[in-house]
Amino acid sequence: MQTLIDEYRGAYLNALGKRFASGFSSESVYLWTLPMFFCNGWCCTWGITAVGGTQVCLREIDPGVFSNLINSRIPIQISFLRGEGEILLQQLP
Repeated sequence: MQTLIDEYRGAYLNALGKRFASGFSSESVYLWTLPMFFCNGWCCTWGITAVGGTQVCLREIDPGVFSNLINSRIPIQISFLRGEGEILLQQLP
């Protein structure tokens, strides 16, 4: 039981740490191109939620949608991005 409590406390502290270290605010819009709990994504979901930010999730990487989101051609302006380098390189002209 103690180990489980320690893990919840660690996740809570990690989420708050991500919020402060990344500068998340209620105006933050976070684009996910990886699974939310993949590698460095741990607790970012909770950190953004804690401040009332918006999370944008893609079912698949579609270059047209991805490009529109990054270049703000639609009403959502992305302020943070979590992505793999290979995915980002594929989007470059």
